[in-house]
Amino acid sequence: MYQFYRANKQIITKILLYLVSVITVLYFFPSQTKFKYDLKRGTIWNYENLYSPFDFPISKTEDEINQEKKNIELNSTIYFDFIDEVKSDVLEDYENKFDNYFYVDIDTSERSLYFDYGLKILNEIYNNGVVSNESIINSNNKISIIKNNFENEIDSNQLFYKENLSKYLQKRLNELELEKLFEFYLNLFVEIVKPNLELNQNFSEKFLNDSFLNISPTRGLVLSGSLIISQGEIIEGEKYLKLISLKKEYESNTVNSKNKFLVIFGYALLVIILFLLLFLFIKKYYKTIFDNNKELTFVLFNIVLMIVITTGILNFDIKYVYASPICILPLIVKSFFDARLGLFTHFVTILLLGFIVPNSFEYIFLQSLVGVVAVLSVSDLYIRANLFISVFQIVLVYVLSYMSFHIIQEGNFSEISFLTVGLFVINGLATLFVQPLLYLYEKIFNLVSDVSLLELSDTNSKLLRDLSDKAPGTFNHSIQVANLAEAAASEINANVLLIRVGALYHDIGKIKNPLFFF
Repeated sequence: MYQFYRANKQIITKILLYLVSVITVLYFFPSQTKFKYDLKRGTIWNYENLYSPFDFPISKTEDEINQEKKNIELNSTIYFDFIDEVKSDVLEDYENKFDNYFYVDIDTSERSLYFDYGLKILNEIYNNGVVSNESIINSNNKISIIKNNFENEIDSNQLFYKENLSKYLQKRLNELELEKLFEFYLNLFVEIVKPNLELNQNFSEKFLNDSFLNISPTRGLVLSGSLIISQGEIIEGEKYLKLISLKKEYESNTVNSKNKFLVIFGYALLVIILFLLLFLFIKKYYKTIFDNNKELTFVLFNIVLMIVITTGILNFDIKYVYASPICILPLIVKSFFDARLGLFTHFVTILLLGFIVPNSFEYIFLQSLVGVVAVLSVSDLYIRANLFISVFQIVLVYVLSYMSFHIIQEGNFSEISFLTVGLFVINGLATLFVQPLLYLYEKIFNLVSDVSLLELSDTNSKLLRDLSDKAPGTFNHSIQVANLAEAAASEINANVLLIRVGALYHDIGKIKNPLFFF
């Protein structure tokens, strides 16, 4: 067995790489059926008349659910704890401090009368309970007071709010014809009146959350065989809601355990074909890469990594799909190999992602355009200005393409998503991480990029300085050969940096014994 493995190590490794790539990508693919129609609100339904294949409920919109939550919140029950000792403390304070505020020259009978009036008003205030702040209660809220483990439900207008003390006191004193004593009573009551109802946050929130759970996510039912939308109609209003609801059913509930494996099998065939085409392409046009398992692993790893990053973003929040920096892939592959391989791997990756992203046609079209721009715009990644220019061009193409799609679908600029535009900018800026990634990949996969070649071509490097010191004639000869080779490489569009570095180091061994080469 070991002898067989040693004899066929190369081919076995390639098969393992192929299988691992296919299985990893399939793991991140959805296991449910995919709705075969593209939906966009406000566009024309260009497909045939669509009839409901089964009974399904109509899902409520997010705005409808939010409105229901708002209504529930406005009419929910708010719980208060009754603090029994507050009223007795207030009455005690009233008795102790009454003379301090009613310091006017009054006889005993008047004092007793004023005292009783104030006592009566206090009892009225504390009849149902005092709350510190009216803003925590809406007029439609039901109030439940918890006293001695029993609930007593009252209307919100039966409560007394301390902030209304002045207004209430003015009214009652007018009725009693004691307006002249308003300031005395007010100053005293402001000091002694305290809320005896304390908001029970836990009970109130629990009741509200329980009410939210009772909200139905659907409304109405579409019966099997009924017409959903006719060809040529505009996807809007109730028709749009029915189509969205049908799409949800296709991608979730309608898939049973039996056809789930058929769906996975269908995805597996497409993934197998795409990776097979990639392997055949590399074998035909890049035989050296195909024979080098480390370089082949590098290409496959980057494809799988981009799919993992994008699916991770989709699982977090589908609206951030364009934050995934797909353009890094062709730039990295181009830096180590060439533009053609970079572009081909980019197309394979976005075709695979087309199975799992929303609006797959729009996504594939945008990413294809931007991939071509990224490959064509960056000629020399080791020149920093080129990378910044490329980022600008990538963002520009993203934004212009997105706006074009939006105009075609909506017919206006009014609903352009600034979040999506912001994601394009983030995507472009993320492309700047190509430089540190190149260094990381060089160390991990033992590859050489243009950046490394530029460093090696520096005649002030230690090795070339040794050649200059120990064999100056050979050093001058190497520079002349490098200049000639560079000019020739430029004429035939070869890798100028690689040729120059090869020429600079072609006689480096003469350092060992430079006297032999005079």
